[in-house]
Amino acid sequence: MLASVLFLLFISIIFYEFISDDSKVVTKDMEVDLMVERVKKTQKGILLLQDSIAIHGETPLISPIQNMKAFANYESNLPENYVLRQVVPKFRFKKEANSDTITVYHYGDTLLFKLFLD
Repeated sequence: MLASVLFLLFISIIFYEFISDDSKVVTKDMEVDLMVERVKKTQKGILLLQDSIAIHGETPLISPIQNMKAFANYESNLPENYVLRQVVPKFRFKKEANSDTITVYHYGDTLLFKLFLD
């Protein structure tokens, strides 16, 4: 009996943690203006920006790069295509409502990314 109660308590805690996650997934109709200093990468390729905004790490870059500081981790072995997960924090993340374009301001460079739409 005690084991059953403890098991139900454990399941309830896990369920509460899952439901109470206050991160928001970026959608086309959403407006976001966020200074990003922390990026947490999940095993499923999702980025958590400032522990509050969730977006897919493979969101593709659609603008030319002027300043390589945004991708400082790739100085010697540059990738063929750039995606959002490769941007080095600290940057400003901005998205207008009803738009599929994400603007990232990073050390004087303006990077445009295309939001994945379902």
